[in-house]
Amino acid sequence: MPKRKCVFNDRLKESFKSFVDGRDVSEAKYIVCDCYVSVANKGSYDLKAHLDTTKHKSRIASSAVSSSSNLSNFVINKNTPEILKVSAVEGTLAFHTVVHHHSFRSMDCTPAILRCMFDNSNTAKKISCARTKTEAIVNNVLAPHSLKVMIECLKCIPFISIATDVSNHGNTKMFPVLIQYYDYLNGGNNIKLIDLKNTKNETSDTVSELLLESLNKNNIKSKCVAFVGDTTNTNFGGINCKSGQNIFSKLKSSVNKNLLGIGCPAHILHNAIHHGVDQFDMFDIESIILKMFNYFSIYTVRTESLKDFCEFTDITYRELLYHSKTRWLSLFPAINRILQMFPALKLYFVSQDQTPRALLNFFENDFSEPFLLFVHSLMSTFHNSLEKIENESNSICEIINIVENILTSLKCRTTEKFIPLAVKARIKHLRENGEEIACDNFIGHCLCIYSSTTSYLEKWTMSLMQFKVFKWMDIQKSAPIDYNEVECITFLKSLNVFIDDVQLFDQIQNLKTFISIQDDTYFLEKSPNKFLLFFSSNQNITTFSEILKIAQFFFAIPGHNASTERVFSLITSQWTKERNRFLLENIKGVMMVQFNFKHFKCADFFKYLKDQKNNYILKEISSSDKYGQVNYK
Repeated sequence: MPKRKCVFNDRLKESFKSFVDGRDVSEAKYIVCDCYVSVANKGSYDLKAHLDTTKHKSRIASSAVSSSSNLSNFVINKNTPEILKVSAVEGTLAFHTVVHHHSFRSMDCTPAILRCMFDNSNTAKKISCARTKTEAIVNNVLAPHSLKVMIECLKCIPFISIATDVSNHGNTKMFPVLIQYYDYLNGGNNIKLIDLKNTKNETSDTVSELLLESLNKNNIKSKCVAFVGDTTNTNFGGINCKSGQNIFSKLKSSVNKNLLGIGCPAHILHNAIHHGVDQFDMFDIESIILKMFNYFSIYTVRTESLKDFCEFTDITYRELLYHSKTRWLSLFPAINRILQMFPALKLYFVSQDQTPRALLNFFENDFSEPFLLFVHSLMSTFHNSLEKIENESNSICEIINIVENILTSLKCRTTEKFIPLAVKARIKHLRENGEEIACDNFIGHCLCIYSSTTSYLEKWTMSLMQFKVFKWMDIQKSAPIDYNEVECITFLKSLNVFIDDVQLFDQIQNLKTFISIQDDTYFLEKSPNKFLLFFSSNQNITTFSEILKIAQFFFAIPGHNASTERVFSLITSQWTKERNRFLLENIKGVMMVQFNFKHFKCADFFKYLKDQKNNYILKEISSSDKYGQVNYK
């Protein structure tokens, strides 16, 4: 009888765990070297014999080397220069997406394009930042990093100011919270967005709590010396900043009893011209502009008809402009556009069968064009001043100069009874037609606009004039610094900011020496930059320490609240109808990156990421931790 074959049974499997079932019951497979061993003749002895062979031992040795090599391929060292460069590229692409208002969805395509175009680049092959990763980099790496950099700088900064305003996006009330500080080691004036929140309402209690929370969260409450906002009752409680139910009063009691309140001068100028023009009871200029715009804005037939009238009167057709009561710079361009097409517009409206009564009365009135020309002349001064005020590098020195120039101009116009030549020409023609009394009344109304505007401006800018004790800091070639005119020491002492006058005297002499060797280009700089140049020219802080303390206090106070309006403009650019799925945390991250890093171009930002000490931000970009919850601390 033939001998019965042995099989690879459970007992053998238990004893020889490196073997598994083979191709039949009498065969086992050795998984280490991937070979088959027959157990048909001697069973377990066949397996032991295979393990003792030289061939088996050599395979084990080579397999061990190969296995070790393959394992290292699965361990990714995220700190290699190549991986860190990829992280810098991905961080820059995320920054580029934000700065240029691209959709995060566009990043689903961008890495694939780069890999295709730069197929010989190892860096391009490893870029993998689609929309989810890009969003995580923006919200959880770059935005918190902008705050971390700011907080690090503030360790050496003694004074800051805080500003906010409100704007609605649909049914969402948004409050950006900005701070300003002066850092002579990092560019001078710095304005940073530290928070963006939505609230159910905009009461003084709600907003003051929001501001206090932002200050506490960043541990900067003790540094806050000023609050900046529009001159509304909610912010300041009226012209005299009365204590009570307003944000300024609540911040004084909870943040700093010596807190300074700054009403935005751009807002004040805007209100002043509106207040003055409103005294002219013959016309409501804002209502006329709005009605005229709405009359043509969505009606093609009316617009085409107006174009025919423009062609008939030999006037170039231009689209009428919208004016918003909340926008500082929209009134002047809107009036200018109407004047450019006035003959065609007048002919059009008086010839229509169903012209709106307000517009018909306006164009049938002989004084409509003289009125527009007068307001246009007055608005040109305010418009140019508003553009100057909104410069981000302005200090209160520049703001006071601008306001004083406007007041001087208005008072001179009142004294000299100034009427623009274009208005005089129309008035002369009307007088010749026998309208003497009406012309005299019109001139009287115009002069009343001057006096009303002047009175309003003087009243609401009175709080700014307390800072005239810092006038010496507006360094001018024509007005050398006199130490006896440095009156800000007493002002600062009343706010518990103490200056060593002995050291200050010597440092002022040092400043005067520095100024004496400067050329004319130096005096064209803004005040914060003039002192920045002085500080950088000194090797030792002891030669300017007291002047620096004064500069850090004074230049930390914004001259306006226009920076908050810029945040709203940026939000509108990003949060469009096409990108309506943004959450507030998304828009907050985007705004922090775009606003706080606004001094960077994309190429410079790439260099900035690569040059980071310890590469911690690059490690965060490559880490999976960025997909966690947003953390702005």
